Amino acid sequence: MTGLVVGLGVVLLVGLALRRIDLFVLVVLLVRTSLDAVRVPGPAGLDPAALLGILLLGTASTWLLATWRREGWPRLSPLALTSLAFAGAGLVGVAVAPAYAVALVEWTRLASIAVTLLVVERLAASATFRRRLVLVLLLAAVVPLSTAAVQVVRGEGLFEAGGFDRAVGTFTHPNPFAAYLSIVVVVALAQVVHRSETRLRLVCAAVAVLASLGLLATYTRGAWLAALLGVAVVVALRQRRLLLGVAGALVVVLLLVPGIAQRFGDLGDEESLRGEPGNSLTWRFEYWSEALDLASESPVTGIGLKQVAGESLEGKQPHNDFLRAYVEMGLLGLLAFTLFVAQLARTAVRGWARARGGPVADRALAAAFAGVAAGYVLMSAVANLMSQVVVGVYLAALAGCVSAMVQRGTDPALDPALDPALDPALHPALHTGPVPNNEHGRPPRAEEDPTGGTVEPGTGRRASAAGEAVTGGE
Repeated sequence: MTGLVVGLGVVLLVGLALRRIDLFVLVVLLVRTSLDAVRVPGPAGLDPAALLGILLLGTASTWLLATWRREGWPRLSPLALTSLAFAGAGLVGVAVAPAYAVALVEWTRLASIAVTLLVVERLAASATFRRRLVLVLLLAAVVPLSTAAVQVVRGEGLFEAGGFDRAVGTFTHPNPFAAYLSIVVVVALAQVVHRSETRLRLVCAAVAVLASLGLLATYTRGAWLAALLGVAVVVALRQRRLLLGVAGALVVVLLLVPGIAQRFGDLGDEESLRGEPGNSLTWRFEYWSEALDLASESPVTGIGLKQVAGESLEGKQPHNDFLRAYVEMGLLGLLAFTLFVAQLARTAVRGWARARGGPVADRALAAAFAGVAAGYVLMSAVANLMSQVVVGVYLAALAGCVSAMVQRGTDPALDPALDPALDPALHPALHTGPVPNNEHGRPPRAEEDPTGGTVEPGTGRRASAAGEAVTGGE
């Protein structure tokens, strides 16, 4: 029965992608957080989460190629170029991997994250799409947080490690769950700090509190620190003196929430009574040394994607994305990943500079991404995020939105989605020629522009009263 439901879902999503690629992307982002808990009898590759990843990669790539073929090769942003370069470096990791099939599956994860960034970067020229994406990202936390609450209350389904019962929600492990929740906390708080609508701020404040409680229940130190850093960035961009409030809240949490001080207290224990590493940080240092030795014979090309887990004694990923990029994809992979991370930071800085004088919704989005990007860089040094699609697609979606703002500006008059049902840029499967007539059978009229010119329908390009084309952004 579950397989039938999954199959029907795939058919519906394909149909949606053919008609409305923007809604398809939003639906994928809405449901992705809930799928890891769903299991279908049969090969692992047929799990709903894996199928959705393949569907996202296939449909989004097809849409991009169709759009580029119709409109010509676009001028890609530096962030998009580095994401593609990293996915390309992953192909080298596939070519040299002894376990080809395993490496190829891992590469599809990297590629789906890169493709998500490219698609969202194009769709996010629409201010409406950007607002909907933020809403979807927050709504996607409802099912995982509800599941985590049930786990904690009942004491069932928790992940026991290091003496702590850790919530996993609908995820397979508390670490990716915590990484996702750190994004939710930062995005929700950015709406509270940078928006002015009272109802929206109250709702987002509730989401931020619930996500923070869920994050605490994961007992994931790296995600805690990432969320704290992200919150500090968001608050500092609003008003630096508010950081005192963040510090005060942190002290209260440390004093009142049991287990937090204990979770950090074991960092001083280098060795347990059994001679094993006394904490996960000590274990990481030892495992990083072991992982580096694996690349000693092939430092240029690496040992192949997903091979650290396959060839190491521990059988685990190295918990450091920079190290993993080097060991599995060689110097080329390390360079590509470092450039990608650097472009994330650069896009965050430029996005805030572009948005701070624009609409409040875009300011909140830019501040949120700045905080999320800072936290992602921190977590990448101590966790396995590189190919975590359930985390990466949300980072890519936010990055694509802010990159679009950097490239095109935040002027609502330049929004190409004045009428999404008529916009061929969003629905190439429906439109192969000129923009279609409206519901009255007439060609759509140009929208009025406050500057005295017009907005060309379906393109978002402005024309002045003198007939000269006016563009925004860079």
